Amino acid sequence: DRDLGRKCRALQAAWKQGAELSIVLTLGRNHTTEEALQVFKSIAVAATSGEVEVVASRLTRLLEVNPGLEHLEELNLDDVQLSDEAGAAIAISLARASTAVTALNIGKNPGFSLQAARALGCLLAANNSIQELNLDFCKLGDEAGAELLEALARRSEASSALRVLRLDHNGLGAMAAGAAAAALRAGTLPALKELWLHDNAFSPSDKALVRAGWEETEGSRPANAYLGGLEAKEEEKEEEHEEEEEERSK
Repeated sequence: DRDLGRKCRALQAAWKQGAELSIVLTLGRNHTTEEALQVFKSIAVAATSGEVEVVASRLTRLLEVNPGLEHLEELNLDDVQLSDEAGAAIAISLARASTAVTALNIGKNPGFSLQAARALGCLLAANNSIQELNLDFCKLGDEAGAELLEALARRSEASSALRVLRLDHNGLGAMAAGAAAAALRAGTLPALKELWLHDNAFSPSDKALVRAGWEETEGSRPANAYLGGLEAKEEEKEEEHEEEEEERSK
């Protein structure tokens, strides 16, 4: 890392010619990381358990003091073990910075909850560039997941570029299912090609609700779009039928 600043400066000519540059950072030194942010198109952050909060606050500060990051396309914070507050701070900083980030991977951060979900929702509601968002294994819970999905319904249809959304392994339930169906029906996700919702806490009726929203808007999405994890199994179809019969008998 000692020579990172020198290497970044040496790579600036390659970046200006359109080279695809990526790097993994520990964020150990402020000034060299700042130089990296000015050069690399893809940045992955790594941290040990004792460094997480320091790394998060440093990355937040760097994003805030380097607002002109139009070249930064991919930010990978997978499995950094960010807290709810740190996730929210990073999302807010990204919303304020002039980035063109198209891929945001913040999966495997099980400390996320309402704060991070609300901040990410605000980021998504206003963002024109994010095409891939990975939030798998974050254990958001039903309420936080619903907050995030409700924000998608508030997006401007013309600015919605989101193609891939991963929310699997998050403990989502009835609230999130209703919000997902509403977001799909709102017509604000015309580019959505992959929606991953497997390994959550959905009931058969929750799954049916999301599937219905997906199928109703199928014609407005790209061809071969994929809804992951909500395929109806035979036993679930029977349960759905029983629930419908029960409703009719009331």
